[in-house]
Amino acid sequence: MSSSKILISTVDVKNYKPEEISLRVEDRKIYVDGKHYSESKHGTESFEFHRVFQLPADVDPSSVSSRITYDGLLHIEAFKTRTENLNVALLGCSPGDISRTDDNKFAVSLDVRDYAPQEVQVKVKGNELSVHAVKEKKEGGVSSYSEFHRHFLLPKDVEMDTVESRIDKNGQLHIEAKRKGQKAFTAERQIQIFRD
Repeated sequence: MSSSKILISTVDVKNYKPEEISLRVEDRKIYVDGKHYSESKHGTESFEFHRVFQLPADVDPSSVSSRITYDGLLHIEAFKTRTENLNVALLGCSPGDISRTDDNKFAVSLDVRDYAPQEVQVKVKGNELSVHAVKEKKEGGVSSYSEFHRHFLLPKDVEMDTVESRIDKNGQLHIEAKRKGQKAFTAERQIQIFRD
């Protein structure tokens, strides 16, 4: 049976940093929360939002994924049917960004060739996986800045303590985790990145 990826919803998050947004799936509902707080010499600023979306009956809850576009829109997507093996390009990313899910493993490959390994961070919190990279360069009085961010909602049955990452010689970041019984992990931890 073929599977079809659909857009569940979009949320405007341009006023939020990626780490200020959380997304979870529970009882066939998607909960999206954002909370921003900042201080300056003029005072403090805080705002937040909460959204709940009902999953369509023919959507696999474990296939829900999210991404933030360059113009600050959070896209929430999922597959209508679950297949033995998914191998799809992530929408809005470069052709080198590939996500794969089967009954035993979750895997994603991202193109980070423009960043040094020490500039790339991989983190997990609950069943959320985020990849963040920042490059700042100053040459001849000219400064340049580039940033890369990807955010994934992993299937609930992924064993989060098995998440591993490595960067190969071609600058591809590979992240993999085993899928078995569902475990609850709430603490955030830093994922070490290995280089081939």
